[in-house]
Amino acid sequence: MFFPNRVQFLLTYHRQLFALPDPIMEYIAKNPQFAEHYQKMINSCKYFFIKNSILVISDLFYNSGNGWEMKSSISGGLKKIDMNKLSSKLWITDYLRVNATTSDKNVLLSIIPKIDKCQAERLDIFKQEIVYEELDILGKFAKDVYLYGSVVKYQNGKNVELEKIVKAFPEATDIFCPLDSIISAKTVKELLKLPNFSKLNSLNIINIPEDFDIESFFVFIKV
Repeated sequence: MFFPNRVQFLLTYHRQLFALPDPIMEYIAKNPQFAEHYQKMINSCKYFFIKNSILVISDLFYNSGNGWEMKSSISGGLKKIDMNKLSSKLWITDYLRVNATTSDKNVLLSIIPKIDKCQAERLDIFKQEIVYEELDILGKFAKDVYLYGSVVKYQNGKNVELEKIVKAFPEATDIFCPLDSIISAKTVKELLKLPNFSKLNSLNIINIPEDFDIESFFVFIKV
């Protein structure tokens, strides 16, 4: 199968005469709501991809020493990708996994600008420094969240409270919390206020301090 480069791709592009006005077509192209609909649009006409270049992929993986690999519904298997040469943005639909070492602790941070949408239901993030303000990009749809050995910090460098990390994943059923999240005497009280907290099947917490309100936590578990 022949895959054209960008120059070859653009050689066969022609201006389209749509039935709808140009502003409406541009809005449709730049504001896709569903990955499968966007995929059908770019398959039917190059206009949509040129106006809004997004690669829809099911899985995105990173392994130290092996780099980035992705899987799309079209190709099926894993394919290596050079993020430095990638000009399109990414739309992740199923799974994001970053299996890094301490020396690669910012590899996730480096690709955040390349993610247009992340609807992954599973996140496996190993040994990463994660900026809290960017969890909104990754966590809206995640159900299984595993932040093994990672740290979540505000942009000012301070660690984030545990309850705010849980709040960032409104659809989650299982959360393995990161290292060094702030846990205090009021943590349980704040967790119980969250509408998504009662949905959790499991919450794995590390480094619990002595002032953690374990009694209130037990009362909640027993109800």
